[in-house]
Amino acid sequence: MIFKHPLVLTVIPLVAIWFVWLRRKRSEPAFIFPTDNIIRLLRGSLRTWAAGKIMYLRLAALILILIALARPQADDESMKRREGIAVMLSIDCSSTMLAEDLQLGPSGLVAFFEDPAAKKVKRLNRIDAVKEAAREFVKAGPNNMNGVVAFAAYAYVVCPPTFDQEWVLSSIDRIKVGMIKDATAIGSGILAGMKSLSTVKAKSRVIILLTD
Repeated sequence: MIFKHPLVLTVIPLVAIWFVWLRRKRSEPAFIFPTDNIIRLLRGSLRTWAAGKIMYLRLAALILILIALARPQADDESMKRREGIAVMLSIDCSSTMLAEDLQLGPSGLVAFFEDPAAKKVKRLNRIDAVKEAAREFVKAGPNNMNGVVAFAAYAYVVCPPTFDQEWVLSSIDRIKVGMIKDATAIGSGILAGMKSLSTVKAKSRVIILLTD
């Protein structure tokens, strides 16, 4: 853990010294009794006990406030490694993506016209194939900052760039043909991805266009 304002922490020893001095000052008796027999007859209560501990609670609260003002931050090496690349997946969700001319086999996506035997296999439309490829890409790069854009007649940012892999995957699942007015505005999909990446600080920024 690191602190953005570490100099604030130097105040904590001064607070501790002040607390010790204050406790010694208050330890002087308010009344002097010739014998302690009277003191023994006095019974304590929860309220009087808590009153004696209130200074410790105040000290703890003050120290916590100083630590908060020092702005503690996680020094995660894995987060530093992930700052290198940001990827925007621009996915076409126009009506042409409903064409069922693909299959998902052991060797990956295969077009039916390249494999006559594939006609016996359940068909896979283009949007499902693209979404599957996008999911595999996200899973293969857990240290990437990924985002998702869906486009047809216009573009819609489904998920801005984030390190939250689960959120990216769920955003890909939400993309459906018909969610946007039909057309194929590839330029809008690219521009929306560029705009999202423009606000990201990364060494590399990439747009991946997934369309037919």
